[in-house]
Amino acid sequence: MSGKEMVDSDGSKDPSKVTSTGLNHDVQNLHEEFHNINQHLAEVRELHTKHLVTAGMIPETHIAKTNPERTLDWLVAELNAVKNPDGLTIPMKGVKQQDLKVTETSDENQKFVQISISSDSIGEFTRKIPLPEATSDWSVKFVDGNLRLRW
Repeated sequence: MSGKEMVDSDGSKDPSKVTSTGLNHDVQNLHEEFHNINQHLAEVRELHTKHLVTAGMIPETHIAKTNPERTLDWLVAELNAVKNPDGLTIPMKGVKQQDLKVTETSDENQKFVQISISSDSIGEFTRKIPLPEATSDWSVKFVDGNLRLRW
C-alpha cells in the first residue's frame, strides 16, 4: 500500500490528511505529508532569511548580483525605509549626525552608498545600499532624524 488519502464527507480528497502506511510510499505523497505536518518550516525559513539580512549577509547572493533592485528592496524592508522615485528616506531616530558616516564604494559591477553608524550606545552598524545603474551623482541629507538619500 503506497498511502491512503482521507476523503471528506463531500467525497473530495484532502491532501493535508494524507497518511502513509506500509513500506511502499509514493514520493509525492510523502513530500506533501512532510510539509503539511511541519508547517513551521516556512516560519523557520523566513526567520533565517531575516537573520541573514540583519547580520548583513544578504541571502541569494547570485540573485542580488544579477538583480540589484532586489537587494535594494531587501534593505528598504530591513531599514524600515521609504523608497522614493529619486532615492530613499531612512529613519535614524536616536542617531547623532556625528556618529553617522556616508561614503561611496564600488566593486567591479556596482556602485554603493555605504552607511556606517558608530557610537558607544549602538556599537557599529554598516550597510551598503546599491545605487541604480544609471546613477552618476547622489546626495545625502540628515534632517529631523531621517537620512535622505537622493540620486
